[in-house]
Amino acid sequence: MSNKKHRRISKYFLLGVVITAVTYFAGYYFSSTSEAFGAAKDFILQSAIIQKEVGEITEMRLSPFGYELESTGDQGSAEFECRITGTAKSGKVYVTLKKNSAAWRVIQAKLQIDKSEIPLIQTP
Repeated sequence: MSNKKHRRISKYFLLGVVITAVTYFAGYYFSSTSEAFGAAKDFILQSAIIQKEVGEITEMRLSPFGYELESTGDQGSAEFECRITGTAKSGKVYVTLKKNSAAWRVIQAKLQIDKSEIPLIQTP
């Protein structure tokens, strides 16, 4: 009897792991292909400060657990942690965006490199 109970617990545990993994990968995929992430990528690629610090960006990707995205209609907010590699150095960029009237706008951003943080945008 305890063997059946053990198998039942194992099935539910495995099911929970599968559901968690599918949910994570779906969230990561939808975040990395979202309009908000597109706006964050554009901001990063166009930043003169980032280019000065890391060189020309050769690789940029969303960190595995580095996203939070909420959007309803023409309102929303998003936060992303992006790992970047340039021709000179590597680092992380943290970007916060707000969506108003269907347009995503970067409201805060910073570059973390060599254990220091460099602000990329000044909030009013």
